[in-house]
Amino acid sequence: MLKSAVFASILRLAMLKDAGQREQMHENSSPSYGSFPLSKRTNTIPNSIISARSFSVLIHTKRPTMGDSHPSTEIFNQKGLEYEEAFGHDAGLQKNVQNFLELLPANARVLDCGCGTGKPVSHSIAASGRRVHGIDLSPTMVDLSRKQVPHGTFEKVNMLSYAPSDKFDGVVASLSLFELTREELTTMAHKWFQWLRPNGLLLILVIGADDVKTSPEMWDSDGQCVQRIGWTFMSRTVYITLFTKAGWNSLLEGAGFSIVHTETDTFVPAAEGCDVEPHYFVIARKPSST
Repeated sequence: MLKSAVFASILRLAMLKDAGQREQMHENSSPSYGSFPLSKRTNTIPNSIISARSFSVLIHTKRPTMGDSHPSTEIFNQKGLEYEEAFGHDAGLQKNVQNFLELLPANARVLDCGCGTGKPVSHSIAASGRRVHGIDLSPTMVDLSRKQVPHGTFEKVNMLSYAPSDKFDGVVASLSLFELTREELTTMAHKWFQWLRPNGLLLILVIGADDVKTSPEMWDSDGQCVQRIGWTFMSRTVYITLFTKAGWNSLLEGAGFSIVHTETDTFVPAAEGCDVEPHYFVIARKPSST
């Protein structure tokens, strides 16, 4: 009887192992988008945004976990310099980057969080004589940044899981945040605060929910954040999550920053099938003692 029980257990284990191998073979052979097999995708759509520097066309359906390569990375890899051609003439961004740099020490170390092609942000930082390090999820974007900004350093990494070995004097996040959830944006605000040296500066370029068309059901209960706003980028409709301008300020202040400067500007992309972008710039400072 004991031998029969042992044999039955061994047989069950063998059957389970075989089933697992067949399932793995099915997943590996199924078509995929980015790093996610189609067999694992669901029918829910996350809140995402397209922008010149970091965007996501909503043809993926399952949110990746921290550290995964986002499915939108495939779009980055395909488009490359098309971003720069459509969005590289953003005079408002260039002006605010220069204003930001003037507030930093001449030898400042600056992080470009979502560096895209490296232009104009990383390029402007390096051209000023300051040290720049850029991070991005797309290997194509990282390669372009290395070519276009040879005096900078760049790496492929998820900003949510990034762990710098040293502090920065400045951090820039320009239109690279909108495919994050509200909870992830809160996490990022605290990470920026941690990554900066005392008296360090943060520059973000975002869009205010109060500057775009919305409907009541999109709003969170506190009236500071809107979800699933339809947005047109290069003839494709995407869905984005935005804070109001006051909400962006509150997000940063809640992480410990003080607001130094805010500014609005309207940007018209040099490409058909793109919505006009009402930009909102915020420069915030980490206190000298925390």
